[in-house]
Amino acid sequence: MNINELFQMQKALDTYIEKEHGLEEADLFQEKTMALLVEVGELANETRCFKFWSKKPASEKTLF
Repeated sequence: MNINELFQMQKALDTYIEKEHGLEEADLFQEKTMALLVEVGELANETRCFKFWSKKPASEKTLF
C-alpha cells in the first residue's frame, strides 16, 4: 500500500463520516486538528519515544 492509497481511504472515510453526521458544510479544521493531536499522543504513549529517562520498553508490537 502506498501513501496515495492511504490518502484516498482517509478521504472516503471522512466523506462517509461527514455525510452520516450531516457535517458536509461544516468547517472541521479545528476538530480534525485536535483528533490528529490525540492520535499522535496515543502513538507517543505506545512507543514511549518521549520518555528518554524511562527504562520501561515500548508496548509490544501486535499484528492485526
